[in-house]
Amino acid sequence: MTHPIAQQWFHRRSFADGVTMFWEPHAHPSTRCNIWHIAGRDRDLLFDTGMGVMPLAPQIAKLSGRPVLCFGSHSHFDHVGGHHEFPERLMHPAEAGIMAAPDRDNMIIEGWVRADTFDALPHDGFEPERYTVQAAPITRPVDDGDVIDLGDRVFEVLHLPGHSPGSCGVFEAATGLFFSGDIILDGKLLDDLYHSVPEDFVAVDDAAKGTAGQHGACRPSRKFRAGSHVRDCRGLHQGTASGRVPCRTRELTMTLEVADTWYATQTMSEDVTLIWETHIDPGVRCNMWHIRGRDRDLLVDTGFGVAPLRKSVALLTEKEVLCVASHSHFDHVGAHDEFEHRIMHGAEAHIMEAPTRANTLADNYVDWPIFNALPYAGFDPKTYNVRPAAPNAAGRRGRCAGSGRPDLSCAAFSRPFTRWHRTFRGRHRALFLRRPDL
Repeated sequence: MTHPIAQQWFHRRSFADGVTMFWEPHAHPSTRCNIWHIAGRDRDLLFDTGMGVMPLAPQIAKLSGRPVLCFGSHSHFDHVGGHHEFPERLMHPAEAGIMAAPDRDNMIIEGWVRADTFDALPHDGFEPERYTVQAAPITRPVDDGDVIDLGDRVFEVLHLPGHSPGSCGVFEAATGLFFSGDIILDGKLLDDLYHSVPEDFVAVDDAAKGTAGQHGACRPSRKFRAGSHVRDCRGLHQGTASGRVPCRTRELTMTLEVADTWYATQTMSEDVTLIWETHIDPGVRCNMWHIRGRDRDLLVDTGFGVAPLRKSVALLTEKEVLCVASHSHFDHVGAHDEFEHRIMHGAEAHIMEAPTRANTLADNYVDWPIFNALPYAGFDPKTYNVRPAAPNAAGRRGRCAGSGRPDLSCAAFSRPFTRWHRTFRGRHRALFLRRPDL
């Protein structure tokens, strides 16, 4: 697959308390961090800088003209790639050697940054296999208990080793804000890297309980399936290093803009087009496939259905469309009601006749953190639901829905215990091997 060049590399979201989050939406969620900008009176604090594949400093300059203190939570590539753009760099001295002489090994790049790490490229000529981080030596070493003064706001540095020797977070007592780096994740903690010390995760529990656990918001660094800009992290280590640092969260006010364009398309071949929803977290959005036929076209899955699909994607209006549902989860069937001819396995038909947030799994996943823009003004993910769209043709094993082309017909496979569902046969078969939702 040839990746397109991203039109916009960074996205951002504004919160209360002078806080703005940046992230790199075209990098895989496992290799992108949340970049936090905190506004102060005399100077601003920038917590982590992402991968450094596109300039970050111009984006920060749009927020204010104040000097920036660039804080590194730790020295892994996805957190310090843009540090070289900022003259004042704060970090624990245990990470100094890596920051002065980074390479693909000590930055944990090998094995993490590959072609499939990206769904778009930052610029023409970018080669993931040659990616590295520029040297950015620490200019101000910090340790546990040190203070970062922004003029009207004060943050305390917390040394929280375990993920790496010099991992640190910062805590503002006045607001209860705690920026954690990779010490708190909405997912599995990474404690098996070459310089990780699993036992140290346990040792920092008391420190975490005495700060974020008593005073309010935690803001984990990584953005996972449900989004993690603010998550409930009540899991305890309980003598192991596999849990999450305990902390309470508080609700924050966030402002999302209405998206100018909701869908993106990519031509895979003369006959096949990939469609996706760009403003939804990759962990909860599906690939929609349009396959051109002689007499009619095939569409496999329809996404969330929060913006009109057929009106927005011109190729879906050219001829009759057979709309095939791989299964009845919300992120695959949200726009099925827009199409007259709907095909689905009979075992899931009852869900599409009377969809609810529970039986389509929307209750588990659809909330504010998975969106980086709104499909329309007034959209509320908490009230989102799939519209009824009962199938009018039952798919079952061996049944085909003809496209008018002998080399491309829909074949239904009913193998619920296999790891892969094969949706199409013919010369495009490899494009449609898709893992079922877990």
